[in-house]
Amino acid sequence: MNKVLLLYPSFLNMEEKIKKTLYTDLPLSIITLSAQLVNQGYEVEVIDQCLEDFEYRSLEKKLNGCFLVGISAITSYQIINGLKFAGMIKQYNKSIKIVWGGWHASLMPEQTIHHENVDIVIKGPGEEQIVDVADCIKNRRSLNYVPNIYFKTPDGEIKKTQEKIYDTFQLKNNITDGYKTVDVERYVHAQWGNQRVLGYESSRGCCCQCKFCSIGSLYHGKWYGLPAEDVCHDISYLKRCHKIDAVHFFDNNFFVNKNRALEIAKLFKENKLGIRWDGTIIVQQFLLYKPKEIEFLIESGLYRIIAGIESGDQDVLKKINKHHKNEQVIECVRRCKEYGLLPSFSFMVGFPWDPEEDTKRTLELASKLRSIHPETEILMFIFSPYLGTPLYETAVAYGMSFPDTLEGWAKFTYEKANTPWLSKKLCKKINRYLTFFGTINQSEKEKEFFNKFHQLL
Repeated sequence: MNKVLLLYPSFLNMEEKIKKTLYTDLPLSIITLSAQLVNQGYEVEVIDQCLEDFEYRSLEKKLNGCFLVGISAITSYQIINGLKFAGMIKQYNKSIKIVWGGWHASLMPEQTIHHENVDIVIKGPGEEQIVDVADCIKNRRSLNYVPNIYFKTPDGEIKKTQEKIYDTFQLKNNITDGYKTVDVERYVHAQWGNQRVLGYESSRGCCCQCKFCSIGSLYHGKWYGLPAEDVCHDISYLKRCHKIDAVHFFDNNFFVNKNRALEIAKLFKENKLGIRWDGTIIVQQFLLYKPKEIEFLIESGLYRIIAGIESGDQDVLKKINKHHKNEQVIECVRRCKEYGLLPSFSFMVGFPWDPEEDTKRTLELASKLRSIHPETEILMFIFSPYLGTPLYETAVAYGMSFPDTLEGWAKFTYEKANTPWLSKKLCKKINRYLTFFGTINQSEKEKEFFNKFHQLL
């Protein structure tokens, strides 16, 4: 037996008649794992439930020769769908080991490992661990020496192994090997004025310690980036083999290393890739780039920057450890308009301290940004606290209760109001703006209504 099956569960509640989700790109969390496994001689099959569902009958064929199943999920309906899949695995063959990873399992490993359909949990990035786990299970060796995992012994005892903090990106084998394990053409899509866009991850982590964000705690305040030469090599491969005209960097903070960002741009130009690209940035970082540097980035293909603004309320920004000022955000948008860049900004509303006021100020700022640069992309979300963040304890202090089961967390999603300090009136107002700013899909009649509504503010 030499086969590993990797599942990326659907984000949708299968009981609801919803056909679209905000997540439509490559399952990079799975692809990076498959890249490591195939280079160690394992047969890997990837199932992306976001693209296709499966029945038990078809699953039997996929499990032929399989000894390990990996499931990656964030806090969402991915959990329920992953558990259903794991239950089907156990029904077919209880000896097949099921390992969970991804954001939710990493933030809540102890609760996750206690579920009957979970045998092993990998905490944090799992590219190195997944190979070690596969080797141990296949060769019947102990898992005691694989770092950063939780596992169940044959007699049901739960064990936690030694924690290890990595200083570099864990990718031992090139991520493009993972792209070869999926039908890439199914993920190529048109967006942001491009016709053939694909996602790619060149770095992970963030040096900032925002109190609402779990990235800092999961990566211990570290940032890891692939060398510029490797990034250029990979994007060249995607251009050559899949004819892409744009790449979307799914990095947590692409521009944190200015020299690397400029070197990537230089290599894109020297190799005449002709690729449009975007990346995440902190407002203060963008303002530190000199005009010639911005022009150089644009010449290499940069057309869009992505930033988490979070709030228009300065008191809230201070409490969540975001250090920019509203004036800097406004200046950032002005420069984007000047240079022809598309700014994409995300916001959160409904923090516990004064949700009415922070929502008001945030909506005012978002509206002002749109008035300066009408093409500004605004994504508005309701604040949802997570374990592993300082604001979790704050939320508890303000009366919030959290699920005590793995299934319970499935309904804890960022587009729904799970917070008790939000009034029904405020929730209704927020949901109107979630639709207006495009976070929730809207019909043509809704667009017409909210355009009129917006003009009255």
